[in-house]
Amino acid sequence: MSLAMVLANQYGIVMSADKRMTLAPKTSDGQTFLYPSLNHQQKLFMTKSGHGIAFTGTLTLDDGTATAVVIKNAIAKYNSPRTSVLDELKGLKNALKQYTKEKQITLVGAEINNGKRQVFTLTLTDKNIEKNTNEEGLCLLSRGDCSFAEMLMSFQSRNSNCVHFSLQESINYLRFVNSTVAKLQYYNGNLQSVSEECDVLVLTPKEAKWVISPETLF
Repeated sequence: MSLAMVLANQYGIVMSADKRMTLAPKTSDGQTFLYPSLNHQQKLFMTKSGHGIAFTGTLTLDDGTATAVVIKNAIAKYNSPRTSVLDELKGLKNALKQYTKEKQITLVGAEINNGKRQVFTLTLTDKNIEKNTNEEGLCLLSRGDCSFAEMLMSFQSRNSNCVHFSLQESINYLRFVNSTVAKLQYYNGNLQSVSEECDVLVLTPKEAKWVISPETLF
C-alpha cells in the first residue's frame, strides 16, 4: 500500500506521498506474501498544468509494468496547460485500465483554477469521482494505508486548526503525520507499508513546486 495526503486551505494546497515500495511475490504454491522493500518509489507527480496527482495501491500492474511508469508516460502526453485535473485523472484511469482492471489503485488530484482550490479522488474499480474540497476550498484527507493517519487527523476535526496553517506549517504537519504513521507501524509490528520520508508538492495560485523533487538524483 501507500500513504497519500492533501491539506488545502486559504494559503494553497500541500500534497504528500510516502516512498515505500511493498512487494507482493508469489510462492511456489501460488500464495502471495507482502514485504517492504525500497524507499524510492515515486507516488506523487506534477503535471504540465501545475496540478498534483498522487496514487496509492498496487505498484506493479498485471504484466509487470510499474504503475508509476504508466502515470509518468501518460502525464508527459498532457501538453495543454488548460487541461483540468479532472480530465487528467480520467485520462490516467483509462491509461491504467489498459494494464489492469481489478487492481486496487486510488488516484488523488489537486488544482487551483482561477483561485478555486479543488481536490478529487477516484479508483479504477469505481465509476464515481469524489470531490473532497468543501465550498470554501478546504480539505484534509488521507488515502491508502491510512488508518493511523485518519486517527491523527481526527484531532483536527475538533478544532480545525489546520485551516490556519501557513504553507510551511502544512508541509511540516503532513511530514509529521507521515513519519508518525511509519513509526507506529514499526512499533506495533505491522507491515512497513509507509516510509518515514515523503515527497511533498505545494500548489499556490501562482505556481506549483516541489519541496524536494523526487526527480533529483543524489
